[in-house]
Amino acid sequence: YVSIREDVQWRIAHTVHTKQLNDRLMQEFVTAQFEVIDSAYYAETESYFTHSISQQHPGIHLFRGTTLKPWYFRGLYQKVTWPCYVFEVYKEE
Repeated sequence: YVSIREDVQWRIAHTVHTKQLNDRLMQEFVTAQFEVIDSAYYAETESYFTHSISQQHPGIHLFRGTTLKPWYFRGLYQKVTWPCYVFEVYKEE
């Protein structure tokens, strides 16, 4: 999912539907030295998200969480019955 809306700060996100792929993708971010600096509960998706940054990639922020309510119930996600592992990457402007 890539956002092209001008009012959206983040530009790319990826939803993974299996724990195995989630773990593999997360390992790639760990290899890139992303470390969790904060976490928060996000009411819109009823889940906790972690916020990670990396000294190797200044200005890039990774938010990751697991939810049954991704993307505001649009398209494929209108009736989700499986866990979705959401990765969102933001770049500071």
